[in-house]
Order: sequence, then structure tokens, then C-alpha cells
Amino acid sequence: MGLARNLVSRLASGGRALIANMVPENPSRWAMEYHLDWFLHYRTREQLLELGSRAAPGARLAILEEKSGVNPFLEIQRD
Repeated sequence: MGLARNLVSRLASGGRALIANMVPENPSRWAMEYHLDWFLHYRTREQLLELGSRAAPGARLAILEEKSGVNPFLEIQRD
């Protein structure tokens, strides 16, 4: 949350920050972890929204989706 708070504090009025993450149900998770030794901190969309509300109280929050649905983006927009 510290990084998110830091990013938001640097936004100009009307600016936005996008924070990406991968969801726990990532179908490539097994290969990433056991073949590539790449372990991530997965978050659900609800957890991303909670992170945003703690990092930027009162900011406008939204979840943006890419086509596969594996990499949601938390959009934090400052008024």
C-alpha cells in the first residue's frame, strides 16, 4: 500500500494512476511458479479496490480489465 499511496500523492489534480496485478485464478500460475520460479503476490479485484481505498481515501476507483481477465488494473483518479 505504501507504493500506491506514494504514487497517488504525486498525481496532479485530475491525474490518474494505474496499478496492475494478477488474479489468483491465473491459468499460467503453475508454470510461472514452478517452471520459471516466478512467485507473485496475487490479488482479487476486491483486494485491489481495498488497496486503493486505503491508499487514496475519497479518490475515484475503478477496475479496468484486459482481454484475458488475468491482469486487472486498479485505476485511481484524483479530483
